[in-house]
Amino acid sequence: MVRDVAEYMAVLKGVAVEELAQVTTDNFARLFHIDASRLQSIR
Repeated sequence: MVRDVAEYMAVLKGVAVEELAQVTTDNFARLFHIDASRLQSIR
């Protein structure tokens, strides 16, 4: 379900879902003061 929402948001914004995922991850890391390089990609 989360993937479906991400795909829909990517279409609305006109970007690839991978780009949307990266931006979302970067924002999460910045918000919670986490080193983004320590986060794992989940597929």
